[in-house]
Formats: sequence, structure tokens, C-alpha cells
Amino acid sequence: NAIYEIVTKSISSILKSIFEKKKIESIYEKCEVDSLNFDLPCKDELSGLLNKKSLLNYGEKIIGLGKNLNKKGLVVYCNINNMKLINNDFGSSYADNAIKGAATVLQNCFRSNDIIGRYKDDKFVVICAGLNDFTFERIREQINSECKKWVEDNNSLFVLSMSVGITQFDNETESNSLEKLIQEASLNAKK
Repeated sequence: NAIYEIVTKSISSILKSIFEKKKIESIYEKCEVDSLNFDLPCKDELSGLLNKKSLLNYGEKIIGLGKNLNKKGLVVYCNINNMKLINNDFGSSYADNAIKGAATVLQNCFRSNDIIGRYKDDKFVVICAGLNDFTFERIREQINSECKKWVEDNNSLFVLSMSVGITQFDNETESNSLEKLIQEASLNAKK
């Protein structure tokens, strides 16, 4: 009986994981279809990530899915440090490179099923279903490491670094609360 229970729980967990990943992948596929059907594209032209509208739209769906599956997750807020100085000292093309670099760093640091988007200007948001706040330090360290690697690989004249903050969502999180979660994560980034 105990073995049967362990096996059924394992199978159930695997199926939920597959279902969750398929749902997230279908959101990305829908984004591609949406960009063909509507005037507003799903992706930010400069970063290649989801734009704010798509980030909020699909992020809410991920949070709702997490609630339905009784899963926790993280909202990660990232802000490029010293962006005004980069723009003033080196020019707008370097500021654009900083945004592209930050997008590359985030894509290298997060899973393929995480929702990554440019929230506005030099600010980015990542929705990570299934992660908890215990992974935060690892995420921050990985972002710092990838920023240093990007600077070296691109022989950058400026230092790329990001302030990172998180907040957690779970089945208690209110519907349509992604903006509040982003605000909370941004305040945590300033600490």
C-alpha cells in the first residue's frame, strides 16, 4: 500500500509538472500567434523579451495556474544599475546594449518555462512558477555572475549589473494582483 501510494503520488507529480510546462509553453506559442493577429506585438523590439502588456497578461495566467495547482512561485524584479550614467557617459546605443545584455543575462539565468519580460525602460520582471524564496540567493548570485560574464564576453566599456528583488505568490494570492506583486518585489530590490 505504501509503495503504491508513493508511486501514484510520483506519477501525479510528474503529470502536473508536464501539464504546467505545457501550459506555459502554450502561452508562449499563443504569444507568437497573437503577434500575428493584433497590431500590438507581444515582444519588446529592443530586448526580444515579452513586452509589458504581454508580461502582465501571461503572468496573470501563470499565477492563476499556480493557484489552481496549489503551487507557489516567484515574481523577480530586476533593474539595471546606473542606467542613466551609461546613457549619459556612453550614449544611447550603449544604453540599448545594456538592455539587450540584461535580456541575455536573464534568459541565461532562468528556466525556459519562466515568463521573462521587459516591464519598462531598464526594468525587467520574471514570473517563476514552482520556485520559492529559498532559491533567491542562488538567483541573485547567478545574475551577478552572468552580468560579469557578459561584460567580459562583450569587452564592454561599462559595467552591467542589476538590483534584484523578489516576492512570492501562492494559492492565497489575489487574482489580478501581478502589478502589486511587481511593486512589492521592486521595493525588495531597493533594500
